[in-house]
Amino acid sequence: MSTLRATNLQNLSGSTISVGNVVNGTAKAWIAFSAVTGTIFTSFNVSSLVYIGSANWEITLINALPTAYGSVVVGGDRHDLIKNGHMVNSTKARVAGYQPGGSGYTGADPTYYSVAIFG
Repeated sequence: MSTLRATNLQNLSGSTISVGNVVNGTAKAWIAFSAVTGTIFTSFNVSSLVYIGSANWEITLINALPTAYGSVVVGGDRHDLIKNGHMVNSTKARVAGYQPGGSGYTGADPTYYSVAIFG
């Protein structure tokens, strides 16, 4: 295997960025999946996705983060129903949805989640 060693990267117009910024600022894992069927549409560094009940999902990573304090960013088609995402440990993240009350609420869970994990 070849090794590429560089301190900075430069685009064609001459702007540079530190390799450290690229490596440290890039998502270490991501996944987009159906919250209805659990079907994974696309993913990187994800070994499994498990429904753990009440609109909550657990994502297991192939390669662990350096610590258990990663950042989990969650999106989807029903932003009003996405509660949060958090790391359980260096190889597991959880995504939580909820069903808020109030008039106009249809009782429908999100139909898909998009998750990026940084760390």
